[in-house]
Amino acid sequence: MKFDLLATSTMSLEAVVSRELKNLGYEPENIRLGRTLFSGDLRDILRANLNLRSAGRVLLRLGHFDATDFDALFDQTYALPWEEWLPTDAAFPVSGRSQGSQLSSVPACQKTVKKAIAQKLLDAHGVESLPETGPTYAVEVDLFKDVATITLDTTGSSSLHKRGYRKLVGTAPLSENLAAALVLLSFYERECPLIDPFCGSGTIPIEAVLIARNIPPGLSRAFAAESWTQFSSDPQIIRDVREEGRDGILPPLETRVIGYDIDPQMIALARRHAQEAGVEDSIHFQERAFADLHSSREYGCIITNPPYGERIGAGISEGRKGRGRPTVQIEAELQKLYETFPEVLNRLPTWSHFILTGVLNFEQLIRQEASRRRKLYNARIECTYFQFHGPRAPRDGEAPQEVAPVFAVPDEDTTTPRQVEEYSNRLKKRAHHLRRFPTRRGITCYQIYDRDVPEVPVVVERYEDRLLVMERERPHDRRLLEHERWLEKILQATSDVLNVPRENIFFQPLRDETDRPKFEPFEAHEDDKTYLLDFFNRDCVGLPLEQRLLRQKLCQEAEGKRFLGLGVGAGSATVAAASGGAIETTSVDISGVHLDWTIANLERNELHGDHHFFAEGLAGEFLGDHFQKADIYDLALLTPASLCPSPARQHPAELARLTQEALTLLRPLLSSQGVVYVVVNHRRFHFPEELAGYEVREMTTKLHPEDFRNTRIQRVWRLAVAVEDGPEVALS
Repeated sequence: MKFDLLATSTMSLEAVVSRELKNLGYEPENIRLGRTLFSGDLRDILRANLNLRSAGRVLLRLGHFDATDFDALFDQTYALPWEEWLPTDAAFPVSGRSQGSQLSSVPACQKTVKKAIAQKLLDAHGVESLPETGPTYAVEVDLFKDVATITLDTTGSSSLHKRGYRKLVGTAPLSENLAAALVLLSFYERECPLIDPFCGSGTIPIEAVLIARNIPPGLSRAFAAESWTQFSSDPQIIRDVREEGRDGILPPLETRVIGYDIDPQMIALARRHAQEAGVEDSIHFQERAFADLHSSREYGCIITNPPYGERIGAGISEGRKGRGRPTVQIEAELQKLYETFPEVLNRLPTWSHFILTGVLNFEQLIRQEASRRRKLYNARIECTYFQFHGPRAPRDGEAPQEVAPVFAVPDEDTTTPRQVEEYSNRLKKRAHHLRRFPTRRGITCYQIYDRDVPEVPVVVERYEDRLLVMERERPHDRRLLEHERWLEKILQATSDVLNVPRENIFFQPLRDETDRPKFEPFEAHEDDKTYLLDFFNRDCVGLPLEQRLLRQKLCQEAEGKRFLGLGVGAGSATVAAASGGAIETTSVDISGVHLDWTIANLERNELHGDHHFFAEGLAGEFLGDHFQKADIYDLALLTPASLCPSPARQHPAELARLTQEALTLLRPLLSSQGVVYVVVNHRRFHFPEELAGYEVREMTTKLHPEDFRNTRIQRVWRLAVAVEDGPEVALS
């Protein structure tokens, strides 16, 4: 007779468990995170427990039904054939869990299921009491989105990762089932060289040998189901399954798996565990530092779990990412270790390297891109399994594959010197062209270079005695290590050509870095006003240079007026309006940090007028929900960044629609002489030539700073309230 069986696993190992079940001859189905369904009989219950390496438990599913109230839970549980499984003296503890279900009280659900099972056994067996002194049948009620799953735990009190060989553990043990999954996800095969340079207590090498020799991981332990009456009445099932497992074991490996660790106590512990597992003749453990890693074999696999998490001790601090999941932030001592990876692993250039770490910016630290990445969880720590695929070892008679070595340091490419030279020449010309313009106009912050040479896509801006270099996407692929060297040469050329010390050049990478420096405010000046800058803030440096002439325009028009800024960023427009004599300013931004920045800029310039600040979400929501009709403004600034979370990714037509909606909401709040400036950084943005209630005029050309070679960096419109309309115009 076949039953529904569930193999449980940690999140992200479902595919590995499915592959194992297929290899055992089953037809698995991943029904949800951490649960894989398959079908089997009594023999298969033991066979799965004995052979699954990456699973946590094997559960027998007795029921699966909708349960939105306790009556339904009781009745459906009672209807299950408990008398066919549980004898009158069975112990049946009930555990439970609930997620996204109306029945959210787990203790109440457990009590209801326990009561239903007891009543069914009393009725079916015709007894008056249930002593619960016999074998244990652990019951679980799992409520997920109002569907109850009732299971019996066939594995027992210890999860399947408890193989039985690890009597002692080190300071940072890797679970056996996760270690087995790392091996199963790698290129490792029997007789293939394998090294774990951070072997710790030996879990990865031991699991690799168990796999290579086809030793069932559960051979040395017992399972709860073996004590059930279904098996005790026919013990031959147990003997047959275990004998089958022993018969499939392969002889010791000729090419021994190697485990290295710098800690002699860990090496002693690893040897003890290998003996307990019965695989000591297939593993060689040795005390050795990672820096001394080497091998004479041409092809092989590195599979390792280097130190990272909070359990390691010194050198690591705990951080947070996403919805409160623990992650790790690497600190100085371990960062130095990680940065040695390219140099050390370069000694094994044709090997494949498989590295599990909780340091999520691992690729940036080693300056190398992985061939593949896979998110895994070590306990509750989110990790990534970085896979660097080397060439496959040639079969008999095959010629070796011509594949670039995985960690080989690339030769200096011939294009870099040419690109650096072209960039330097262009930078000299731009600097010469701009040598008088800033001084004549008292400008100390301006743009020097913006992707003038397409192969050198960076932007260079001067902020008085400092330079900001911002990386843009390169038009070709580069290995990370080579790209790092290229960037360093570009930064050095920038320093040499513009005669700015290297320590005064700040670099903003293309993608945000998790370990970017904290905010260190710098000061810059424009038109006798002071602004705070943060060169490491990708969203807002603090002084958008392309809006220089617009700020001057706002300053000129602001005297005696009430100013409204929608999406002010760090508040440079607010400062300009306030310094121009605005009697009142109102600043709106989705970011409270930006508004704090605005306040600091106003205080630094001693602008202590009537200022209001609002961080109430997007500008459209703010206009629709928070303004009173009595609030009338004479001068306003609207930017798309205030209308949607990611304006750069928004379709131009949708961005235009949101802008028009915001202007419609804004129109009744403007005086009869009101003016609105709309600033858009989207190249394909289409603004209507006519808009109800406004006189529209594009000002892009007049407000384009001459230091910006790219004439499409922004578009600006000036909207004046139509003369024939008053401020009482109704919303359309």
